[in-house]
This record gives sequence, structure tokens and C-alpha cells, in this order.
Amino acid sequence: MVRRSGGFTLVEMVVALAIVVVLAAVLYGLVNGKGKKGGRHGDLLDKTKAQSIPGKALERARSVACDNYLTQCKQAVDMEAQDLGYFPPAIPADMASVAKCPDSGQPFQYDPTTGRVWCPYHQPALATPAQN
Repeated sequence: MVRRSGGFTLVEMVVALAIVVVLAAVLYGLVNGKGKKGGRHGDLLDKTKAQSIPGKALERARSVACDNYLTQCKQAVDMEAQDLGYFPPAIPADMASVAKCPDSGQPFQYDPTTGRVWCPYHQPALATPAQN
């Protein structure tokens, strides 16, 4: 019988190294994936920097959360307009908890003449209406 001395085999060392490399790649992607980018909110994504898969997933999650909050605010404004017969002068007060971007914390912008609600962080082009 061959006695094994204390130590690691080559296979064990390669497996451990592979696990460390995978964890480092995921962590690197999470750290570098943050920043001001916008999925379908606008063309804010810097095309010169590669974005990792975890970074893309986090950005998409932020974008979806912002879309959901915007939808809730738009529905509240529309229901208030149906009750009043005109658009309210401000976003209804009971919507204060969702009337801001979950990503930046900035309040949503609201135009009482048109009833339009938008996020200035993800849609900066809409922050200044076009002059006709």
C-alpha cells in the first residue's frame, strides 16, 4: 500500500483555483457593472466600456423598478384626472413613496398641462420639453 502524505493533489489545486477565478470574475462584474446607464430609458450606456453580465442584470432590475414606479404614478395621475376632469396640479400625495426613482432617489418630473410623468435620471432628454 502506498501511503499518502499530507498535502493537496494537483487536481484539488486546479479545482480550488478555478473556483477562486470564477468568484473573482463575478465580483469584478458586480463592482464594474454599476453606474448611470439606461436600458430602454435612453441611450446613456457608454458603448466604449464593456458591461458584465451581472452588471447588465443589475441595471435591468433598476430599470424595471423605475418603470414600475412610473406606471403607478401615471395611473394615479390618470385616475385623478378622471375624477377631477382635469390633470391634478401635482402627483397625488399618497404616491409620495413611489414618486421617485428607486435608482437615484430623484423625484419624478410631472407636467400638469399634459399629465406626463417621467424620470429625469433615466430620461434626461424629456426633462426639457421641445419648443414647437
